[in-house]
Amino acid sequence: MAVALTVGGWFAQAFIQTLIDKASDKSIQLFAQRRGFAEDMENLHPSLLEIQIILDEVQSSGCNDTKWKTLIQELKDAAYDAEDLIDEFQYHVLRQKIKGEEEDKVATGSSGLSNMFYAAKKRLLGSSHSLEEDDTRARVRKMQGRLEKIANRMKSIMNVLPPNDRRKQPEVKFQARESCSSPATDKMFGRDKELNQVVDWLLGSANQVELASGFVNNTFSVLPIVGIGGAGKTTLAQYAHKDNRVQEHFHLKIWVCVSNNFTVQRLSKSMIESVTLKKEYDNMELECLQKILHQHIAQKKFLLFLDDVWSDNKNIWHKFCALIKVGAHGSKIIVTTRDMKVSKMVSLVEPILLHGLDEVAFRQLFNKCSFGTLDPEDYPELQDSGRNIADKLKGSPLAAKTLGSVLQSDLCQQHWDTIMKSDIWKVKQDEDDIMPALHLSYQYLNENLKQCFSFCSVFPKDYVFEEAELVRMWMAEGFIEDKNTKRMEDVGSDYFLEFVNRSFFQKFKFGGFVMHDLIHDLAEMISAEDTCSIEKKRQTKMLSTIRHLRVKEGKLPLEFSGYDKLRTLMLRKNSPPNSLFEKLRSIRVLDVSRCDLQELSEHIGKLIHLRYLDLSSNYEIKILPDSFCHLHNLQTLEILGCHKLESIPQELGKKMVNLRHINADNKFWVMIKDVRRLTNLQELPTFSVQEDDGLKLVQLKDLTQLHGTLHIQNLENVVDSKEAQDAELKNKVHLKGLGLEWNDEKDAKLEEEVIEALLPHESLKRLKIEGYNGGRSPSWLMPKVLSNLEKLYLANCKGWDDVLPFIGQRLHLIELCMERMPSLKQLSHEFEGKCFPKLKVLYLWSLPALEEWSWTEGKNLFPCLRELRVNDCPKLKR
Repeated sequence: MAVALTVGGWFAQAFIQTLIDKASDKSIQLFAQRRGFAEDMENLHPSLLEIQIILDEVQSSGCNDTKWKTLIQELKDAAYDAEDLIDEFQYHVLRQKIKGEEEDKVATGSSGLSNMFYAAKKRLLGSSHSLEEDDTRARVRKMQGRLEKIANRMKSIMNVLPPNDRRKQPEVKFQARESCSSPATDKMFGRDKELNQVVDWLLGSANQVELASGFVNNTFSVLPIVGIGGAGKTTLAQYAHKDNRVQEHFHLKIWVCVSNNFTVQRLSKSMIESVTLKKEYDNMELECLQKILHQHIAQKKFLLFLDDVWSDNKNIWHKFCALIKVGAHGSKIIVTTRDMKVSKMVSLVEPILLHGLDEVAFRQLFNKCSFGTLDPEDYPELQDSGRNIADKLKGSPLAAKTLGSVLQSDLCQQHWDTIMKSDIWKVKQDEDDIMPALHLSYQYLNENLKQCFSFCSVFPKDYVFEEAELVRMWMAEGFIEDKNTKRMEDVGSDYFLEFVNRSFFQKFKFGGFVMHDLIHDLAEMISAEDTCSIEKKRQTKMLSTIRHLRVKEGKLPLEFSGYDKLRTLMLRKNSPPNSLFEKLRSIRVLDVSRCDLQELSEHIGKLIHLRYLDLSSNYEIKILPDSFCHLHNLQTLEILGCHKLESIPQELGKKMVNLRHINADNKFWVMIKDVRRLTNLQELPTFSVQEDDGLKLVQLKDLTQLHGTLHIQNLENVVDSKEAQDAELKNKVHLKGLGLEWNDEKDAKLEEEVIEALLPHESLKRLKIEGYNGGRSPSWLMPKVLSNLEKLYLANCKGWDDVLPFIGQRLHLIELCMERMPSLKQLSHEFEGKCFPKLKVLYLWSLPALEEWSWTEGKNLFPCLRELRVNDCPKLKR
């Protein structure tokens, strides 16, 4: 595994490469040229390249990171400042584009025009964001000098290293763990149920062979055991191996500790060594190993334990399965892993999922580890401390072992109280203790995932994560890799799923996801120099290196000098002073929800790097100031629950062109004029059609990136079918749900023309039509047009009286609901084949004129129906 130079979850090489890419951007180069500092920007580029080359050399040398820690920290500070500077240039490029000013006119115009431009800049942004040529040139030169100085110091350190150190290969940062088939303890606590499940499966009928995922065989089946590090997966497998019935049931019992060495050759060699008890196969080719292995396992019922599997390489797994299928029918494989992707790769059966031990079992294990053979009852003064420590460990067996050994060394109250008040990751531990075990999971992540994970430490323990919220914050921080073939949200969702698969996140019973306290401790350990959380009852040291700050309770530490370096600030129950907004020059994520804000500061417009802003549940805010529109980089706006909000800037739609997500009440959406300018918008839950030009259907025309569900209301205000066509719903290829609502009765004939023109894209899955007063169905409601429709809801359509032709031919329809349709008399599905082949829910309510639902006798009707509700249909006979 590659060695990466890191500080607090910050990765030097990756970040410097990002800076090189930004500095090389054509728009930045053109901006520098027209502002008169192109030469200085050109000098910045080789300095970054030189640092990148040195970092690569340091990495390949395998030098100890501690030799570079101070220098890398300096580089981190300089690199962040360089990114802020380049992003500031990008901001002004974007601002000029929004204003429609041609850059060459500004650069070559009269001195009066130039002075006017600069004066406007100064009024808007203050002197700190001045684009006066001399000032800008000086800032770029100063930055280049800082980077050059760091590069020279790096070269000096490299030059004094012995030549052998510079040529040696990088060392793997972690020691691959080892295991064997014998358990380390004479008793296993709290896993009797799981052990019985595993043993029953092992002794199960040989005819019940579950197929390995993607591999067809009739020889062996595979059972995965999945859980986070330290959950007891290996111990459970060891006790299953130890069971006398299991020992007698299989001809061969083979144990292989896989770890990160997942190759067919290595697995084969380890199996042979386990059977022969000889270690003499290191240099053999796979062909020879295969022949030897077949000699030992052919026609024998074997039990193979593959402990600690990390790789999800399907190709290797299928080759290995093909190699061992010579065994006897009824052979079994148990795989232990931290990754659900591995589980799905090796087996189609449900894995054994190991969570924390229950409270009683864990306390027994904790007492065993903490007191050994002594009786805990003899130490009543330690009971409260012990209980508090045990609660912090959240049922982790390895954590009980780790902390227990430390506690057992000194059975006095002062020692136990010290441990109780300490963060677990600060307690001294051996390589096979809990934090090193969890850190191994972290080391297997790629660099993008590592920085996403370390960022999570800014949230409190037991925080319920929502995937969309966290992904949008990762985007704002620049953690999401930009892929042209995939939108950032989808890449971020892939990241999140990876964390779920690897047990970093676990599903919460009431929705959302939670992070195990020990995993959170790991994130805190990694990001200790980067992230800080302030709580009312907890003394916190504010380091100058802090970039992410959360203040849960208590006063905002105004004496902190690093606000201008912060990239994340999350406040709760703290109304920030206006002066704070002037200090947050580098902020990317700002969460001031539930802070009792009476108004939003005019200084908000100075936060030119802001990408994520949460103003939710500030009930007293009435106005968003005009300066709000200067947040040109803002991607996400959370403003739900600002009930007294009355006014937003009229130019919000025109200027905030990078907005991708707005989570707001319906009232807010109605206030947005020119929503058509927000072409990056990913969701538009509600659009209310008005007679105002800024709220006509043509506003939807260019919003081609819309995902999720779009609800269009007040369709009675549409003037004609041409206006409906202008919405171009057929081009909304990502839209999965559509609601069409008429809120008043006007011209039924016009409504028929309008709904006909509102043709959705064929990929639509959910459709709701409400308040429609036309008498006939739109032609696009035919099954061949919306062939992927899964849910159809029709309500309060008073004039609709046709028979919804061929509705039963919808091959993918799962739910059909019709209510309050007084003119509907008949439904029919006269056709060949099944009727509603996938329909599970049918709901008919308040259809007073419906007399019959006709069908052809002998047809297969509703083969999948699970729920049928019919209410207030008095004339329905058949």
